[in-house]
Amino acid sequence: MAKKKKVYRKKPPYNPNKATPKKPPMSKQTKLALMISAGVLVLAVILFAIFYSDGSLPVKKVLEGEGAQATTKNVVQVPEGENWLIINKGTSSKPKYYKLGSIDLPDTYRTDEEWSVGSDSNIKQYHLLPNDEASPIKYVHIQGVNKPANEIAPEAHSSYGSFYAESEATDVAEVDFDGVTATWFAAKFGAQEQDGLTKYHQSLTLYLPAVHESCVLINIMAPLTGMEDVLQADMMLEIAREAAASITLDTKK
Repeated sequence: MAKKKKVYRKKPPYNPNKATPKKPPMSKQTKLALMISAGVLVLAVILFAIFYSDGSLPVKKVLEGEGAQATTKNVVQVPEGENWLIINKGTSSKPKYYKLGSIDLPDTYRTDEEWSVGSDSNIKQYHLLPNDEASPIKYVHIQGVNKPANEIAPEAHSSYGSFYAESEATDVAEVDFDGVTATWFAAKFGAQEQDGLTKYHQSLTLYLPAVHESCVLINIMAPLTGMEDVLQADMMLEIAREAAASITLDTKK
């Protein structure tokens, strides 16, 4: 049987002047839809940048000093009469301040005006002295801590053995304060004073959980005559419970 002869078709020569078929023009409706979509996206980015907040507090830069000695200071604008618990989860040069709650200072205590507030005046520490001279305690100290209780409590617990030659501490435990689980421990220790004499104290260190992966410290100190004295943890827990009742913790980040 005879083979079929293959037929090769020649491709037409390339013509550079031949016009490429044009795509149909985009309709006005399609153009308008694309412009609107792009505008919405840009607006969303702008609004996100303006209104997004991680919960940090706004600060105002205040000029302190004059001339070459003038410096700027970051100041958190706390409403007059409010006692906010504030922490800094940033750095000293780039602070990020957060509010954990506020305190309604009890009438049975007064603020110790001689207590040092530390290097950052925005992070107020509430060092309270009892008005009753017969009170069994020396002071109640309240402040925010920029770590959660389960991290800071073991660190504070171990510090007693490191700082004081004579010390005893209970195990870290938990207690319920009106539905809030607080972490605490008690200790007694001897501390050498500036005059060289050793004075003995008992303390309760308690942490209330707070927003922003942090907590609020309540520290209570009371005098002892010596290490042979009984540690009165229950008494200090009740005082801590009263102090905690004066604190309103924020619930929203």
